[in-house]
Amino acid sequence: MSYEKQAPLKAQSSKLKAVLGFTTWDPAVGITPVMKWLEKSGWQFGYQALDKMRRIDCDSFIPRNFQHRYTYTSHISLPLSIAKKKLFRTDIHLYGWEDIEWGMRLRDSGVRLLYAPDAKALHHHRMTLEESLRRMETLGHSAVEIQKKVPEFDRVPKGWKLFTYRLLALLPTLAGKHRKAFLSGLSEKR
Repeated sequence: MSYEKQAPLKAQSSKLKAVLGFTTWDPAVGITPVMKWLEKSGWQFGYQALDKMRRIDCDSFIPRNFQHRYTYTSHISLPLSIAKKKLFRTDIHLYGWEDIEWGMRLRDSGVRLLYAPDAKALHHHRMTLEESLRRMETLGHSAVEIQKKVPEFDRVPKGWKLFTYRLLALLPTLAGKHRKAFLSGLSEKR
């Protein structure tokens, strides 16, 4: 990392607790059309939203009120002392959302999350459309399970958001298909 990029980090080091780097697909696995869509749309990782936030307020810290949504454990660094105090829950067994729930507890304990897009990693996992849709069903299942254990978990759509999800799930688009699969996972677990 260049000196120009290190200086702002050093200036913020008294507040720095955790760092989120940028993750993208590993080209060596063969990037499928759905993988490209997942990255571009933000359904896999929402880095585009983080980039927009950085341009608006010129602060690399993710706003506290929704930093938990970006606690991607595929590429996060934090002091071992914090990680030992804030372990992953052992009563959550389904894939999906466990990092978001963990991020909620980090946030609530005062840990700030800094986004450092120059820290790059490759996600070495190939995904087809069918696998992505099965993943979305699992995410629906796990969202319901986590919300039962953590009532403040905010990723299960309700009210107008649920109505909108249902409406948009009717569209014959990748987003529509993914919403439909997620809703299917939600309904099977309720």
